[in-house]
Amino acid sequence: MLDTIGLLQLTPTKALLEIAGARNNVTLREDIIQITDIVALTGRQTQVTLKVRKSFDPFAPVPFEGQSIFTYNRLDLGTFFQGVKINLTLDLPTTTSYLVDILTAEYGYVFDSDDFYEEVITVANAHGYVLRATPRSKRWVGELTVNLLPRDSLETLAKTTDLGGIDVVENQGRPFVTHRKPFTDGLFYGIYLNDIRKGPVSDAVTLAKYLDVIYGDLPIGVQTTWKYQNTPGPRNLFGATVKYNGRVENIGLVPYNSAATKALIIELSSHYCTDVAGDLVIYYSSRLGEILPEFPITFKSPPELLNGGQYHGHNYPTQITAFPTDYEFTVNNTDVDFINFILNNEAATGEDRWKCVNRASKNNLFGAKVIFNGFNRKYDQAYNVFMGYIAVIELNDQYCTNLRGSLMIHYNLSKLT
Repeated sequence: MLDTIGLLQLTPTKALLEIAGARNNVTLREDIIQITDIVALTGRQTQVTLKVRKSFDPFAPVPFEGQSIFTYNRLDLGTFFQGVKINLTLDLPTTTSYLVDILTAEYGYVFDSDDFYEEVITVANAHGYVLRATPRSKRWVGELTVNLLPRDSLETLAKTTDLGGIDVVENQGRPFVTHRKPFTDGLFYGIYLNDIRKGPVSDAVTLAKYLDVIYGDLPIGVQTTWKYQNTPGPRNLFGATVKYNGRVENIGLVPYNSAATKALIIELSSHYCTDVAGDLVIYYSSRLGEILPEFPITFKSPPELLNGGQYHGHNYPTQITAFPTDYEFTVNNTDVDFINFILNNEAATGEDRWKCVNRASKNNLFGAKVIFNGFNRKYDQAYNVFMGYIAVIELNDQYCTNLRGSLMIHYNLSKLT
């Protein structure tokens, strides 16, 4: 895909838009251009469709219309890393998405987990693990072999006389918090975030309360409450430092939502914060002079950003097919609890769970409409090729207070009862 190494430090989407824009002498941004219909041609040659996004920000004019086909070359993983030996030590079992987070931090190139097949990595496959690009990758083709466990020296083992066991080297790696959310929505708290200054974090009690909402969907295994304490612990703001608070364009950031014009970057303490590492990157707007009682539509995030990745309803075809094309969710308390399991939200309680109730509420399907439910011929294909069906549910802005756009759930009929 790229001839310029510097573009590898951008996300695959942003890098591709940079290339398309440079080739056509225009400026293309993620908030106005969507990349769809990725088709592998021959070799590394790839074709995509560039479409204009619908703007939800009245302050952001859209200078384009329609769509265009664009052809480019992806990078071959094996060729690009030829002669490079990648050896990492990770806690096992782990996942491909966590591995690519580590690669991003180690090499400075942005490895997007959506570019690769997601697998569970165990001791059985960690030696010589094969990282494989999916056909849907915007940047890579082929595969790359990495070693994720150190091999013990036979010479060292031969000198060991105690046969009680071999000590396991503890891994100091932690999930990189920066890469866990493609868009961290602090728009709700703009008036507060705008006043935070560079240097050591102060007023950490209030900040911790807001972070529970902004960074509230980190993976299972990470503690659920941010805190400020002078002893090491999970989700701890003690020792954290504000690195930047200002306009996004000044440091080259492009938020998913164009309504966010500023970014707050907080570097966590590697000593006091024990469960995650890296920077908290929070996008927000300073246009609001107060903390609002509810989210305006401009500030709502698309549901595909919930917990990341595509959503597969493999275990729930019976429930999904009960809501055919053109179905409208107008029945109070319709049984939609299975949605929580598909959207990785099963641990939520109360108002945080998906529901169908005749009142404005977060994660609410009331008023939503199924715009398509059937064999997938026109939407993005699932990463799992066996998921040939898709349900597309358009949310109602009046009743769903925290999200906008459509839920897209891939599934098949193998477990239909």
